[in-house]
Amino acid sequence: MATVAIARRAHPAGHLTLVGLGPGGAGHRTPAAATAVRHADLVIGYGPYLDQCADLLNPAQQQIRSPIGAEVERVYRAAAAAETLA
Repeated sequence: MATVAIARRAHPAGHLTLVGLGPGGAGHRTPAAATAVRHADLVIGYGPYLDQCADLLNPAQQQIRSPIGAEVERVYRAAAAAETLA
């Protein structure tokens, strides 16, 4: 299952959402996951997972790609971003 972390400036302040993209392919995503990614200000994830949801991303969103094995770093970056984007 692919997972990306997103941060959003809307209320509540410091909002962080972890999103599972499903086992692959757009047909496996939940509507809630697609909405969360579309409305994110920042999307952080393993590069191929960001590629997997590229149809949901837009140029105004900040995207941070990271390599496999960088899960802990992604968590820290997402948490810090949620605090600063608030």
